Amino acid sequence: LIGIATVLALRARQQDAVGTPLQRNFADRKPRMLQAALALALLLALAIPAESRELLPSMLPLILLAGIFHLIRPDSRDQICGDKGLRLGWTVLSFNEFESWRLMGEHLRFQKFGLWEAVALAPEHHDQVRAILEREVADRESAFNQ
Repeated sequence: LIGIATVLALRARQQDAVGTPLQRNFADRKPRMLQAALALALLLALAIPAESRELLPSMLPLILLAGIFHLIRPDSRDQICGDKGLRLGWTVLSFNEFESWRLMGEHLRFQKFGLWEAVALAPEHHDQVRAILEREVADRESAFNQ
């Protein structure tokens, strides 16, 4: 339940910090759905022995909540770049939270906590995002980019 609440809080923060999405890249959900189905099958198989059958009704809500969390949680490879910020996996940042940034190739690269990360951003969005970044955090553009 805490995990589901955390995902919902992340999505609320994402709406505020990311703004209107310009580009979204999500990891393939099929392996995740297969994992959830296999885990559910395994848990149900473990509950089938006679000594465990009476526990099944009390276990089922927990199994379902765990399955829901597994299906709705962000994947570490999920990326959204919007007009106010971005989401990379579980991390949501507005542009003004960047320590530094640069637009290179097909990516917006940014530094947070001393580490460089990147989100995919097609070149057709570069001018729009560059204008926003220069308005919000022009002093943080990486010297490597200039």
